This record gives sequence, structure tokens and C-alpha cells, in this order.
Amino acid sequence: MNIIEIIAVLFTLLAVILTVKDNILCWPFGIVGVIFYSIIFYNHNLLGELFLQGVFLFQSILGWINWSKPKEELDISWLNKKQLVYLTTSTIILYMTTFCITSEYGGNMPFLDSAVMTLGVMATFLLVKKKIEAWILWIINDILLIVLFSSNGLDVSSYVYGLFLILASIGLWKWIKSTKVV
Repeated sequence: MNIIEIIAVLFTLLAVILTVKDNILCWPFGIVGVIFYSIIFYNHNLLGELFLQGVFLFQSILGWINWSKPKEELDISWLNKKQLVYLTTSTIILYMTTFCITSEYGGNMPFLDSAVMTLGVMATFLLVKKKIEAWILWIINDILLIVLFSSNGLDVSSYVYGLFLILASIGLWKWIKSTKVV
């Protein structure tokens, strides 16, 4: 455990808590977490996760802009069937691409690294759009990240992602409840 990991964990934790509460401040806190996790992933040769931080930075800026719209323009909602097919297809393509890249360049744990990178991109994209399915992807991703982090000696991050798993479950429940379709 080092200071960089502690800072990354604290800011990411605050970002997740604020996201569960549908609070726009989740995005700037997330950006700080992204910066510090980028350093960690670079040092551990987790290429997919490092690339993912760049994507998260871009998505966080978009999320911040998108969530600045009036509530009436961006309500929490479910994906429709067409969007679900598009999401599934895009997820498969992105996973296959990242797996090939991380395998080719000698990344650590390319199967798992690519899976969490892909799920993270898709989940964040859905959060930007306030889609409930984002939480489902985060729940799956958090489980995989616990395994990835504990396998790489990032114990603090592993424990925090256990907490994120609980928060993602709460987020899913709260966002479903907010649509009044329980």
C-alpha cells in the first residue's frame, strides 16, 4: 500500500458514492482517481487498465458535460432492445480487440485485463447516458477487478473494489427505484 494507491482509492470511492447519488460531482472526483490509477497501472504493466484510464478521462469529461443538462433532458432509464443489441455487439468487438492488443504487447493477465477494460468502457459509457444497465456491468466488473487486483498485490484496491461491488448493487437498486419500475 502506498500513497498513490490511497489517493486513487479515496477519490474513486468518492466518485462512486456520488454516482450512486446521481450527483454531477462524481465526474471531477473520478478524474482525480483516474490520474492516480494511471500511475499505478503503468507501474504494474497492466496495459488494458492503463489504456482504460485514458478512456475514463475522456468519458468523465463527456459525463460531466452531459450531466450538466437539465434533469428533464437526461433521465435515468433502461436501454431499449436496439440499444442492448448494439451494446452487446460493441462489447464483443471491443473485448476481442483489446485482448489481441494486450496479448501481443505482453500485458499482465491479458484475458482478465481485457475483460475489465471492456466492461469498464461500456459501463462508463452507459453512466454518461444514465442507463441502469451500467450498474449491472459495474457489478460484474468489480468482481473481476477484485481478482485482478488481488493477483497483482494491490490489496487496498482489491478491498475497495469489494466496497464498490456493494455500492454498485446499491446504485442499481436506487436507479431502478428512481424509474418507479420495481
